Amino acid sequence: MDSLVVVWILVAVGILGIVAYMFKMAANRRVEESPARSSDLRASKSEPTHHGSVPDRRTPECEAIRQKLRLPLMYDEEKIDRLIAMERSLTPSASEKQLHAAAYERWVRDNH
Repeated sequence: MDSLVVVWILVAVGILGIVAYMFKMAANRRVEESPARSSDLRASKSEPTHHGSVPDRRTPECEAIRQKLRLPLMYDEEKIDRLIAMERSLTPSASEKQLHAAAYERWVRDNH
């Protein structure tokens, strides 16, 4: 009888954990979709750079910087793109490598 109660308690705790996680994920989605965000931060992946071409994210330097951002941003490529887009709006004449580096530096400065 005692082991059955323990099992039910564990099941209840597990269900509560799942429900709490779902609420957290829904809240994160609402924050990301909030209209209060600047349109610069919602830049699409194919947004042209200041010189009219699509950013080349395949260069080894840019890819290395993106990889450094992936773990703390939980591999959310859209967030990485928004960080880079914000830097692009601040310094439109910067190269892609400079934009990636500035995005990483800003993230480190703001989150540590």
